[in-house]
Amino acid sequence: MYKVCWRNFGCSDMDILAAFEAAINDGVDVVSISIGGFSGSYDTDSIALGSFHAMRKGIITVASAGNDGPSLGSVTNHAPWIFTVAASGINRQFKSKVVLGNGKTILVSLSPNLIGVVSTKLISLRSI
Repeated sequence: MYKVCWRNFGCSDMDILAAFEAAINDGVDVVSISIGGFSGSYDTDSIALGSFHAMRKGIITVASAGNDGPSLGSVTNHAPWIFTVAASGINRQFKSKVVLGNGKTILVSLSPNLIGVVSTKLISLRSI
């Protein structure tokens, strides 16, 4: 675990990038980061930059989609090399085909929690 946020100072870009660097050097397999806020352009956003360097070393970054907007339905941490996770409370299921780099296609099915609690469960991830 790498600490990047401080009670009186928030989460600095320098600390976020230092944590990504430490995790990469420590040989982690997955970086999970739950920090929202405004996402700038990919070349200035510290989470996008850190996760890009992690991805180049074969490390996936899983990040929260954020809760602060700037408007309804907007997300943060949306760089294409980040696995962005959001939550919902509606009674629907979302299915999509994902084509991997090796040409293999998998079916991903997401279903929000049916009782309205803000969480999302991965129902299936299978080859088709």
